[in-house]
Amino acid sequence: VVGAAAAAWYLSRRRSETAAGTPDYGDLDYWELRYQEDHEPYDWLGDTAELRLWIDRAVELAGVSSSSAVATVTPLVRLLHLGCGTSTLPEELYNAGFREILSIDSSTTCVEVMRSRNASARPELRWAVADVRDLRAAGLADGCFDIAVEKSTLDAVCDNGRCAEAAQYVSEVARVLKPTGTFLLFSFGPPASRLPHLEPSFVCDVEVAAGRCFAYVCRKK
Repeated sequence: VVGAAAAAWYLSRRRSETAAGTPDYGDLDYWELRYQEDHEPYDWLGDTAELRLWIDRAVELAGVSSSSAVATVTPLVRLLHLGCGTSTLPEELYNAGFREILSIDSSTTCVEVMRSRNASARPELRWAVADVRDLRAAGLADGCFDIAVEKSTLDAVCDNGRCAEAAQYVSEVARVLKPTGTFLLFSFGPPASRLPHLEPSFVCDVEVAAGRCFAYVCRKK
């Protein structure tokens, strides 16, 4: 059960951000301009080492490993990283043995930065410019991934009351996951604000992760 203290922290954070004039995180132009100005690696909500516990759990729930053999099956896992930004997550997962990783972002600049950053050291990593609300436009077929992972992407999509766009996003994630697929989200938002978007397509377990965010481990209905 997620504690009331964590929910209160989230609400106080949102109030302070609103008062300070927070950018509209649901505006795709905001992200393109941000990445044109800043190419440095940045990880929302914690680094991979802090969040690896939940990543391994998602692998187990997707049915591609047992708890004792996660490390031996990571090359077989087909993983979709949604709203990748300049996160080091795909690089660190590659270093840990994952090979089938597709990272997508709406920002052309961001994807070019990430592709260039990894061209020599991690040539098997794949990158694509795509709107997470319309993955068909990026050529992603039904049921082609074991796991979808994101860090604060739903937070951005649903910012400023974009509930219909959040529904499109979650529906698309469910579509591209295999029947046993797992959707792993790390979010600023407590269950009361995020489960209404997720529950039409997923059954989710929620925990506080790394002392700073909520981890949603979601299985397809």
